[in-house]
Amino acid sequence: MVDRTVSIAVDTDTGTKRKHFNAENISFVQAQYSELTRLAHALIWGIPVVTLVLLVRETNTIVALLASGALWVALSAMLFVPDEMRVATVTDTYDLEEDVEGIESQFLNAADEVITVEGSNSSRYNEYRYRYHVVPPNVVSVDHKPTDPFPLPAILAVLGVAAVLLGVWADLLAQGAVLGAIGLGLAVYTDSIPRPDELTVEYGTGEEATFEMTSPDATEFVTAFKDPQGGQVTVGTGLDEDDAFDTTPDFDDEQTRAALTEFRERTVGNLISENAASLRSDDPGEREFGVAAMYPFRVDIPEYREAVGPLLSLLTDTAHVQFRSLIGSILQRVARRAPHHFDESTDRLTDLLSHPDPEVRGHAVEIAAELVDNPDTPAQIRQTLDRELADTQPVDDIETDLDEEIRSDLRAVLDDLLSTYVAKLYSPDPSERQLGLVIATSYRTDIEAFEQLVAPLFSAVRESEDPQFRDEATDVLVRAAQNSPRHFADTVDDACDLLTHADPSVREDAVTMLTALADHYPDRIAQHRQTLDAGLNDGDIQTDVEYLMQEVGLQA
Repeated sequence: MVDRTVSIAVDTDTGTKRKHFNAENISFVQAQYSELTRLAHALIWGIPVVTLVLLVRETNTIVALLASGALWVALSAMLFVPDEMRVATVTDTYDLEEDVEGIESQFLNAADEVITVEGSNSSRYNEYRYRYHVVPPNVVSVDHKPTDPFPLPAILAVLGVAAVLLGVWADLLAQGAVLGAIGLGLAVYTDSIPRPDELTVEYGTGEEATFEMTSPDATEFVTAFKDPQGGQVTVGTGLDEDDAFDTTPDFDDEQTRAALTEFRERTVGNLISENAASLRSDDPGEREFGVAAMYPFRVDIPEYREAVGPLLSLLTDTAHVQFRSLIGSILQRVARRAPHHFDESTDRLTDLLSHPDPEVRGHAVEIAAELVDNPDTPAQIRQTLDRELADTQPVDDIETDLDEEIRSDLRAVLDDLLSTYVAKLYSPDPSERQLGLVIATSYRTDIEAFEQLVAPLFSAVRESEDPQFRDEATDVLVRAAQNSPRHFADTVDDACDLLTHADPSVREDAVTMLTALADHYPDRIAQHRQTLDAGLNDGDIQTDVEYLMQEVGLQA
C-alpha cells in the first residue's frame, strides 16, 4: 500500500516532535538547494591558505594553523547557505533546514497530483536551485497575467528602414546604412529579450507565491490546474521567483470569493485529518495532543468521521485512566450527535465490547449504549450493537469525571490553539480573519475556551467588508449566545452596538443574540435604551426589538 503521509520534525514548546501529515492536506512544498560558487570556494580556501603561509613565516606553525582554521570556519559559516524547505498545509506553514531532500521525496511519492515549478537563481557566493510542488486541490486561485506586448522591436525595425531610405533620399547613404543597421540590430536584440508572464498562486492560508515564467510554461501550468489529469506535471523553468506572502486577496472578485468559500468548507476537514494523523503517532505525547486538539471540534461536521477509528484504538493503546475517560467522553458525544460516523468503525467497537480490560470494556459499553438508544443511529449498526451488548459481560461503574490535572492540561492545549486564531480574527488581513472564522464555526460553543473567540468575532464583524463573512460570524455568535450565554459576560455591549450596524442581516442576528442573552443580562441590555429606541424605527428589526425590550423590562 502506498504511504500517503509526509513525516517531518517540528519544533514545539515542549521540544521537537515528529508530525505525520496527510499529503492530501498539503498546499505546496518548496525545496531550495544551494551550492557555493567558484568565487566562494576560492575565498573559503584561498584566504586561510594565504594567511597560513604568511603566519608561518612570522610566527610558529601552531598559531598559523589555529588562525587559518578559525578563518576557514568563519568564512564557511558566513558564505554557506543551508538547503531550505517550506511545507505549507492548508492551515499553517513549516520552515525546515533538515532532511530537505528526504521530505521532498516523501511528498512526491505520497502525492497523487502535483504541479512542479523549477527554477534557479544565483548570488555572488551561492547558486540556488528551487522547486515548488503545488497541489491543485488545495490551491484557492491561480492568477495568470500575460505580459503586455510592447512593439519596441517593430518600432526599432521601422526606424532602421526609415534611416536607410532617408539616407538614399538625402544622398547620405553611408550614414543612413549605419543608422539602419543599428536600428535593425536593436530590433533583433530587444525581440530576443524574454518578457515573462506573471503567475500568482494563492494558497489556503492566505499566502501567495508569484512566479515569472515564459508564456508557454504559464499556459501549461494553468491548463494543468484547470483540467487535472492526476500524476505529476513539471512546468518548464521559472525565470524568477518571489515570495509575496502578505498579499491580500480581492474579495470583490466573485470567482475568488467562490473559491475561498470552497476552501473554507475543506479547511476543517484538513485540520481534523492532521489531528487524526497525530492520533496514529508512535509518540504518546503527540497522541495526547491529538486528542486534546480533537476535543473542541463540533462532532457533527462530516470530517469528524476520520477521527473515530483512531480514537477507538487509543482506548486500548493508553493506560492513563483519565486520558481514557477523555476519549470515552468524546466518543459518547459522537454517538449522541453524529452516530453515522461509526459506519466504518462498528467492528472495532464490537471488538472492544469483549476486551479483557474491564475499564476499556466499560467505555465501549457506554458508547454502544448511546448508539443503541439514539434513533438516528443507522439500523444495521443499532441491531449489531444491541445483539453484542446482550452478550457482553457486565462491568462496574467506570470513572468518567476528569480530574483537575487533565482539565488543566486540556485548558493549556486549547488556550495555545485558540490564541493563534484569536490573533487571526483581529488581523487587518481579510484572509487571516477568514481562517479564524473557520475555527470559530467548527468549535463547540459549550467549551470554556470558546469565550476567547467571542470578543474577536465581534471585532471581525465590525471590521469586515465582506457580507458573507459577517453572516457566518454572526451566526456563530447567535449559536454561542443560545448555547452558552456565560461567554458574553464581557461582550454584551458589543452585541448591543451591532443593532446600529449598516448591514440589515447583522442587525437581525444582533436582536436574536440579545434575546437569547436577555434572561442572563437584562440590566446590561436595558442600559442601551437609546440604541433600542432607535431599533424601534428600523423596519427590519422593529418587531423583534419590541419583544426584546419587554424581555428586559423596558416599555417600547
